[in-house]
Amino acid sequence: MKTYVLFIIFVFFFCNVSLYAQEEQQIDASKPTNFYSYLNNSLEFLSREKKGNLIGYRANITYSPSERHLILGEVPLHYNLQKGKFGFGDIRARYFYLPYKNYEKFFGAFGPSVDIIAPVGNVANGIGNGRWVIAPGLAGALMFAEWFQVFPVLSYQYMSKPISSDTTAVSDPINGITLQFISVFALSQKAFIVVTPTFNQHYVSGTGSFSYIQELSFGYMVGPKGQLSAYLKGDFKDNLYQVSVGYTVFF
Repeated sequence: MKTYVLFIIFVFFFCNVSLYAQEEQQIDASKPTNFYSYLNNSLEFLSREKKGNLIGYRANITYSPSERHLILGEVPLHYNLQKGKFGFGDIRARYFYLPYKNYEKFFGAFGPSVDIIAPVGNVANGIGNGRWVIAPGLAGALMFAEWFQVFPVLSYQYMSKPISSDTTAVSDPINGITLQFISVFALSQKAFIVVTPTFNQHYVSGTGSFSYIQELSFGYMVGPKGQLSAYLKGDFKDNLYQVSVGYTVFF
């Protein structure tokens, strides 16, 4: 338990140091094809029909060496309310390359990405999913107006066989296609809303399964380097719902 507490203290300390150590710059975090280096800290609650409800903390840190490259790391810490267990969840890494960006055109951006999720979480404790996930994808940007843009993302997902015997999940690998429409509504220079419908088609053992996920988020810039955020997610097929609040520091 002391290790987890020290980790959280370190993250928040790093967050505060970064806030004052960097130079001023104009941030437009509403567009996912704008790449910045930042640290996001969020507190979350996940309501799940299976495996038990979770509360916890999630750290997202990104590094953008240029406006064309983005590297992301995501580390969750969760407590399972039903099982009384605490630990790291599955860790995510992402790389995004953006060879084209021109917001003056209707087709404003285009680039490939790859997501990797490592099954670090303990399946027996109801914290991890127990599968490796590899998801290459393509993203674009449709600039309808200054106050409204849509960023479609098409990706392929491969989920490995379960790495642990502590699961009742299907033992075969899972393949799938995901289509997202990240729709951004700018309310002002500081505030924006993002509505993201997601359509999933998965195949396992030759059988297909369709699901729909709805995400809603709100962002508000606090000064030149900070952002407050709120997030809602509904996975209606699996009866999984998530609520998060967070703070992001850009550096």
